[in-house]
Amino acid sequence: MLDTVGFVLFILAILLILYKERRKIEIEGILVLRRTSRGKRAVERFAVRHARIFGILMQVAGVISIPLVAISSLYIVKNAIDIAAGVTQAGAMLVLPAPVSEARAMPGVFLMPWYFWVIGVVSVIIPHELFHAIAARLERIRIKSFGYLFLLFLPGAFVEPDERELKRSKLSTKLRVYGAGSFANLLVAGGVLLLSYFVLIAFYTPYGLSYRGVVVDSPAHHANLSGTILKVNNVSITSQDALERVLKEIPPYTRVQIETTTGVFNLTTAAREDNPNMSYIGIAGPFSTAYTVKRMFAPLSFAISFLSALLMWIFVLNLGIGMVNMLPIKPLDGGMIFEAIATKLSKHAGRHLTNLVSIMMFSFLLFNLFGGYLV
Repeated sequence: MLDTVGFVLFILAILLILYKERRKIEIEGILVLRRTSRGKRAVERFAVRHARIFGILMQVAGVISIPLVAISSLYIVKNAIDIAAGVTQAGAMLVLPAPVSEARAMPGVFLMPWYFWVIGVVSVIIPHELFHAIAARLERIRIKSFGYLFLLFLPGAFVEPDERELKRSKLSTKLRVYGAGSFANLLVAGGVLLLSYFVLIAFYTPYGLSYRGVVVDSPAHHANLSGTILKVNNVSITSQDALERVLKEIPPYTRVQIETTTGVFNLTTAAREDNPNMSYIGIAGPFSTAYTVKRMFAPLSFAISFLSALLMWIFVLNLGIGMVNMLPIKPLDGGMIFEAIATKLSKHAGRHLTNLVSIMMFSFLLFNLFGGYLV
């Protein structure tokens, strides 16, 4: 109930903003835009004041921009091939806010708690657009305006450089300006990942082993094994290595007792195909260590769990959006990078090639979203 009320208030807040700004907004197709020059001077002063460190960062952004376009493209194409071949059903997904307390997967869509989504998207937008603006300022490209936008009820932001100046600039300048946004998102993702590691060490302790599911017609399947594995024959299991060490010591076709978070299960092991002397129970990966809040921090478990989930979503959104943005699809940054390189080689043919590649990669992206359900 609280999730629904909060989500409704979130939508009402967006509508209120649009109503108050109704005379200043512009509508372009399904986009609602609000341009402003507010904050431009502050960003320019900030960029000049820290020109040395940002100069280095923008150089790195320019250097890795082309590899990022290649990596994101290869991932989308390979994943589309795997979906078509039936190797996997999971592909890229639209991550949308919803009145839910836990994330839910739907065809082509991943619904997450709206409050995590809002904080996560803010963590994506601000560094992304700030780095674009700083890169433009350092490259002496005039910034015409800042602004925010709404795609239906989904918020976003943009920095609008002078397109004529940018088009006349050198290729290296274009790579730095276009690559800066996603590079900022990768920096945020890396920083959050490091912070999450320290949170894990400080507040959590391992308690079991999680797995994806059970293999059909395996001992685990016949025993209806479920839940996170805690113990095997009273030996604590907190990693895949720990489980394999225990199973190596148990001869095949031996009766074992497995304790999980859902109960105690008795099953008879089988023999592994690649090692007949080693027991096999029939659980499928990927495997991961399950953690719980340390006993001394139990009174703060809700706050710690909330923080951990928030950090996870900030990481996922920054990494995912940062890489998708580098796909060679106009008007994404990756598409602009591809066009800058293609038109450098041939101005006329480069534009046609960019449009062709954009259509192809957009098709692969759509197949990633919905191909698993079509196949």
